[in-house]
Amino acid sequence: MLGFLDNWRLPRKLFAAFSLLAAMLAAVGLNGYFSTRELNAIAQNHVDHGIAGMSAMP
Repeated sequence: MLGFLDNWRLPRKLFAAFSLLAAMLAAVGLNGYFSTRELNAIAQNHVDHGIAGMSAMP
């Protein structure tokens, strides 16, 4: 299945492996960034509604 890798020289194999690792790390980092941003928006919404609810109390 990956027999074509046998013909590659070592530097090319290392470059491919580290490129794959870098792409996976970037994907995980972007996922974390967007998840944190979304959770921050949800938390801010809760804070805004909580403060508005407290202001309406006598």
